[in-house]
Amino acid sequence: MHVRKLSLSLMVLTGLLLAGATSLWAAPVTTPAQQADHVLTPETLANATYVFEESAEGQVTLADGAHEEEIVPGAASKLRIQMLDEPIAYGDLNGDGVEDAAVLLASNSGGSGVFIYLAPVLDEDGQPVNTTNAFLGDRVQINNMAIEDGVITVEMLTQGPDEPMCCPTQESTVQYALEDDQLVEQGGENDAGEENAQGGEEAGLFNDLFGVLGNMTYQSEFGEDGTVTLVDGKYETPAAPGSASLIQVFATGYADAGDLNGDGVDDAAIVLASSGGGTGVFMSLAAVVDDNGQPVNVANADLGDRSQINDLYIEEGQIVVDLVIAGPDDAACCPTQHAIRTYALEGDALTLVDEEAVAGEEMEEAAAEFMPDADPTVATITLGGTDNYWLDPTLVSVVGGVIDGPSVDASQLGEDCRGVIPPQPDVVLAWTEDETVDSLRIFFLSTGDPTMTVVTPAGDILCNDDMNPLIPDPFIEIEKPAEGRYAIFMGSYENDAVEPGFLVFSSLDFTPATLDLGELLPREVNPDLLGEPMGLDVLNLDAAPSTEPPAEPLSAENTPVTQEMVGGGDLEAFNIEFGNPRCTGFIDATPTYAFDWTGDAETLRIFFEGEQDATLIVRTPADAYECNDDADGANNLNPLLDLDPMDGAYSVWIGGYAPSTAITGTLTIAGSADIQPEALTVAAEGN
Repeated sequence: MHVRKLSLSLMVLTGLLLAGATSLWAAPVTTPAQQADHVLTPETLANATYVFEESAEGQVTLADGAHEEEIVPGAASKLRIQMLDEPIAYGDLNGDGVEDAAVLLASNSGGSGVFIYLAPVLDEDGQPVNTTNAFLGDRVQINNMAIEDGVITVEMLTQGPDEPMCCPTQESTVQYALEDDQLVEQGGENDAGEENAQGGEEAGLFNDLFGVLGNMTYQSEFGEDGTVTLVDGKYETPAAPGSASLIQVFATGYADAGDLNGDGVDDAAIVLASSGGGTGVFMSLAAVVDDNGQPVNVANADLGDRSQINDLYIEEGQIVVDLVIAGPDDAACCPTQHAIRTYALEGDALTLVDEEAVAGEEMEEAAAEFMPDADPTVATITLGGTDNYWLDPTLVSVVGGVIDGPSVDASQLGEDCRGVIPPQPDVVLAWTEDETVDSLRIFFLSTGDPTMTVVTPAGDILCNDDMNPLIPDPFIEIEKPAEGRYAIFMGSYENDAVEPGFLVFSSLDFTPATLDLGELLPREVNPDLLGEPMGLDVLNLDAAPSTEPPAEPLSAENTPVTQEMVGGGDLEAFNIEFGNPRCTGFIDATPTYAFDWTGDAETLRIFFEGEQDATLIVRTPADAYECNDDADGANNLNPLLDLDPMDGAYSVWIGGYAPSTAITGTLTIAGSADIQPEALTVAAEGN
């Protein structure tokens, strides 16, 4: 019978390991049986209508858990909203004795931010009704959610004061109750012991970044008085009386918080998209300061018509915008000039202090030839088939992104492709047809934001950036995989980032959220087992051996000789500085045996036969230490040494694999290789 599901199935093909990597979040799983117990099933919740102020209609109706709409007509960025499959919490929220639910909604407007909202859903005569939501944060990681006594408790990781938005590590608990159809925060605590909400430290103005930036007044030439006021992230008015065309200004998903004016208080920056009713979509950068607790837009900068924004962040008091603008020969619709602009707030103006055009050699690198048929840079692996065993899952250590040299803009390969990838594959999978495999899962485990591109044997290009908004690792599932060559490219969402991690191939029910490397290879870590290095002075080299030595020197003429003896001890031979890494086991400081040798011989063969695995250490007349553990690997655990015979004194230690354990057996010394030790195997050991 063909058995592929091995309990230990870890294969690392290249040497980059993640030391100190944070654990991957895996949400609790709701079983089909549990789903059947709820009126508000996950399927019902994934097709419900939710209040969502950032949407043009103020609410969204999900279809299979997702919704997408244009932010500005003609703009590339879109508002995407997704209900997370898990966790879902159940309990009575309004005291009517009927079970309600709470879900998580994730939104993204094309930037790097993924904004998580808590949405309560009431069961009203079997129908899902949502009236409000609460913003939990940007790229927070939810660990657990529960409803008890009408209170929703959310346990999550948030960003600490000095942490980047991508990588939250601070544990935080928040609690909400439904009061008059609104979520009211009840309190909570973070892992610094600081209270959240009522009674705690006052929150920063931009903790709800998009809640603030989407509901304030901005300087804008599209407003009659030079300003526009956004409500729920948008402003619109007829372009002219009676005209169907609209003047529109929208808050995009590109925003960040940070101190811009040196007062030690967080300010913010956001990209606004504006349209006068024509084909142009004009992007602008808005700086917003915290003026005594009030958001004030103090300066703007033009970013161009239909520019493509890649990223925005605040660093060391300056705003960095990664964007693609129209070059000299570009049509307005289709910018191609990649640039990174840095702005500083100087008084009431945004000053462009640096602009790095990704041109010349860098542009050539960005436009490097995509070579799916090239040899891989890391490994070619062969999996699948029913004739041989293969490890399931198989892991390959890979660095995602481009460390140096040319790169490929994956977005040019397909609609779902993202990030920067190398021009040739990292790994090639040679897949053999396997009728036992219904689907092949390919995904990446990392602590960053990698992307993945796969070219199938048929030449199709499959891409993924994030498995879902809370899991930034990519995941691709191929149903009934065809036999042939799969070229896998690991990229990075951020152009200059590299993402070390493990590329995983599996036909089992694993995902980036559920594969725990610690459970895959369960073992205890104990640095104390290493011990401390010891010099040769720990040995009693001048002491008489524990077993009486022969009265006369040994030679080829009077050997072989045998001698029963007891070895073992509590000294860690593997930590004694013998100058020979093969020396191992636990020995006594005093030699187990000693003898003198004289004359020539074919070889000086020394071996030990016992009832348990033993080790052998021999000190030669040249003060060198020769060591052996097993004469023939697993076929014979008895140790054996063949030495070049030399006249002089030899000392012998017999060791074991546990401290202070007696190792009983027979030592043989011979002047030829004709005599062999009796075989001791794992099965025979101790019998």
